[in-house]
Amino acid sequence: MHLDKRRDDLAAWFLAASRAAFEKHAVNLLHGLVADDFGVAARSARLPGITDALFRWVHERQMLLGPLGLEHISSQFVACCATELVAALSPDMLEVVLAYFGQILRIGDSGELRLDVDGTRVAAQLRVLGLDGLVQSVVTRTATRVLGDLAREAADSPVSLKTQVHPALAAVLRNQLVPALMSLLDASPTSGFELQPIGDLWDVSVSHDESSRVAQADADALLKRLDYALAQALGEVRTAQLFDIVGQYPSSQPALEDLKACLEKTADKAMIVREFGHSLRARLLHPGTDTHEIVVYYTNLVYALRVVDASGVVLSQLLPPVQRYLRTRKDTIRVVVAALLGTDPAFALLRTELESTAHSSAPLAHWGDVDPYSRSEYWSDANWAPRPVDAGPEYNQMRSRDVVDLLVSIFSDRDGFIQALEEHTARQLVQISHYDTARVMQNHAIFTRRFGASSLHHCEIMLGDVHTSRELDAAFHVGGAAHDETTAALHPLVISRQFWPDTEAPSLTMPPRLAQSLDTFVSHYARTQPKRRLRWLLHLGSVDVEVEMDDRTVSLRVSPLQAAVIEFAASAAEGASDACIITADDTAAELSLDRPAALGALRFWAGHGALQELSDGAPGSFEVRR
Repeated sequence: MHLDKRRDDLAAWFLAASRAAFEKHAVNLLHGLVADDFGVAARSARLPGITDALFRWVHERQMLLGPLGLEHISSQFVACCATELVAALSPDMLEVVLAYFGQILRIGDSGELRLDVDGTRVAAQLRVLGLDGLVQSVVTRTATRVLGDLAREAADSPVSLKTQVHPALAAVLRNQLVPALMSLLDASPTSGFELQPIGDLWDVSVSHDESSRVAQADADALLKRLDYALAQALGEVRTAQLFDIVGQYPSSQPALEDLKACLEKTADKAMIVREFGHSLRARLLHPGTDTHEIVVYYTNLVYALRVVDASGVVLSQLLPPVQRYLRTRKDTIRVVVAALLGTDPAFALLRTELESTAHSSAPLAHWGDVDPYSRSEYWSDANWAPRPVDAGPEYNQMRSRDVVDLLVSIFSDRDGFIQALEEHTARQLVQISHYDTARVMQNHAIFTRRFGASSLHHCEIMLGDVHTSRELDAAFHVGGAAHDETTAALHPLVISRQFWPDTEAPSLTMPPRLAQSLDTFVSHYARTQPKRRLRWLLHLGSVDVEVEMDDRTVSLRVSPLQAAVIEFAASAAEGASDACIITADDTAAELSLDRPAALGALRFWAGHGALQELSDGAPGSFEVRR
């Protein structure tokens, strides 16, 4: 009993003395990491030596426990030292330890992940000294930084927008980074605080025996944390690039797949809405951006965000501001109609969807509904679900509509859109050759299914006018009325004036040869349609012209005005022995034009080499090239 009491007293004294001594020793050593004015990198270089000194101090005293008969307080002794070490740490220590592990765990020049052996030893010693939590925190933060660096490097490559980088980064995480981290967290000093002396007291190499391994559950948790960190880092990089990614759709779809994979793990839709919304306001929605460019981007935006977020939440937050801005542009309707009906390659994907969904699209009978939930599609949708709390107010409409409907839904004015549709159809019909209305009729059929036949009644009549004109043209040429070369080339389009968009017909007097051909058809029409009166709209249509010069021949399709001007120039040059000079004033007077229109047509022909503008004569003077 007496010996037990003496041993207990000795143990108490040993623990108290060791605690006090280790506190002073630790404070003195750790002060060297934060006390001077050197940078963090320089101070972090001292960490291995200081850690080793602390480890040796504890190990030396622990080895005394055996001879003193105090083996039973070994764990208590280590715990006391760990407590004092934690208490001695200053807030600046975390920065130093982070800097050190940032140096020993890094990406090499070849792109391979590198882990210095000394770092493994330092990690093992710190963990034994009771700083396991600090080591795990620092290792995780260092790995997160490495993942961020890898994500930025991969996403900043020249072809990154056309290449999916997430699978490669995930492979680096699983095959390189996690094994490196496990080697840090599994390591323990070879001596392991054994009570028997070893040959070289300071040989503190590490081992990875089963007793020191991190539990599999902890390893799995670390992998999940780092997988999330990778998704977060790459998601931030891709979100910063998202404006350019959307602009390059569909070639940038691999980058969108990256963002989709990240969003599935982080669910951070708010970050995308916030950051990308700022980019839209700064780079797209301002007066310096052309309406055509905004509409192209609007279309890409719908496609791209549906790849990133199939739920439609992100789209429901980001699309309405673009819609509201487009409503303020006066030419938006015209641009949208041209996108749907024209041949602009920027809208090729949109027109493909327009044609592919033509047979399945129901008419938009409820344009601008006050209560969109009264529409039948919401009652027949088997996949209906309540609106997510983070979705925009127009979530249900945007989720159920195709891209064409979302483009058309920009406008609350149905009549304005239909009028623009009629005007564009009229322009297309005026420009066609050989009365070929196949493409226009295809578009008309598609929009009839979407908007209803009654909405496009005028377009139906315009197409009928082209069909009637083809029959009139055939009768005109078969009947022999077109007896000269110029008249034989005449193919008129007769329109029902009250059903076609209003256009101002500027004054234009055709040269005699062209005027005679037009009068020939008027006479033929009067005989076949005695109850109707025909008036030429000379500013519409096109003329195929072939201009023969001494050195070459120029063949062009031009406007009637341009054809009249070159005909006037050719007539003026006939029989002239010297250089033939014509002026804009003479041309305007002869053809009943205003001077700017005449000058523009003359310069058009000068650009094609048929005329030459004179710099030394009266303003607006041109020489007819022979």
